[in-house]
Amino acid sequence: MDVELPPMDVEFPAIYCPFPFKVHPSVERITQESLAWADQVGIYPSERYRQMFHRARFSWWHGVITPDADEERILPFAKFLLLQGSIPEAWSPHWAGHPGKLADFVARVGYTLEVPNAKVLTNFPHLMRGWEEVVSQLQKLATPNQYRRWLECVLSDLNSLVRENWIIAEKKVLDVNEYLPLRMRTMQMTPYFFSNDIVYGRDVPDYLFDHPAVRALHQLVLVHLGVRNDARDYRRDASEGQCNVIPCLMRDTGCSETEAIARTVGILDTVMYRCVQLHRRMEKGKMPDAMREHLADVLGFTRATIAYEQHVRHGWYQYHGDMSQEFAGSPSSVDPLPYSSVAWCWNV
Repeated sequence: MDVELPPMDVEFPAIYCPFPFKVHPSVERITQESLAWADQVGIYPSERYRQMFHRARFSWWHGVITPDADEERILPFAKFLLLQGSIPEAWSPHWAGHPGKLADFVARVGYTLEVPNAKVLTNFPHLMRGWEEVVSQLQKLATPNQYRRWLECVLSDLNSLVRENWIIAEKKVLDVNEYLPLRMRTMQMTPYFFSNDIVYGRDVPDYLFDHPAVRALHQLVLVHLGVRNDARDYRRDASEGQCNVIPCLMRDTGCSETEAIARTVGILDTVMYRCVQLHRRMEKGKMPDAMREHLADVLGFTRATIAYEQHVRHGWYQYHGDMSQEFAGSPSSVDPLPYSSVAWCWNV
């Protein structure tokens, strides 16, 4: 499938990169090979991901390309970033009832990575064995300091995707009241980094922001920080590009960036504890159906918020500056963080 792409644009301010950065000389060829691979194996990342690829922004956000990176190491990660970009569309019963389609997908991915035994698979144990070989091949290519955390995040997403869709296909689980608990159980196996749509307010129905569980978690973050916004104001902020707690806190209280970071760190454990509580209540079946339907979205907001603040705690915020101005009016240009350091909270 031919894809029309605009001219390359790879000029980015150095302050936004957490390591010495220069566009790799082979970036254009790597981009075209990766897009061709996506079509070959049957994945269809969103147009935004394809545009991001063409503009070499995958090197900026995910640390895949550095000046001294070996081209043979780059290509598998570039391909898998496209694969990660297709995951939000696959997080549905898209493959339910079609185990052969899922198995063939894993086999084709394995084939492109030259995994010798990733054949067309016919049952769950063989499927997972083939996928583990794909993972093993990627880990051999990864260097510990530059790629490891990003790789772990992507493989967590993909492991959950493979496991969950296979279980759905086996059990023919299509009803939403069965599907969401299944998703939560699958997440216990491997952490899943939620889609960031909840955080940025895109395609989220109004009633979701009026749900008591959602409002409670929003308030937990915002009120404890002294931010005046309620949940609906937070939605408005998201649409304007004010996507993170730190800029909101600085705007509403007049505190400095350092003070905002220090105050935010103080509530992390509280948010994590609430998140685990909700998870346990759902597993024990003590939630009404209305709350159950929205729990994944509630936890998505919480997880994304925690991950961002953990990003701050790790000291990366100094490299990014105030992103609210960079992305003002264009929330669709903001991508998820490359990793989350709070995966433990799902293993309860």
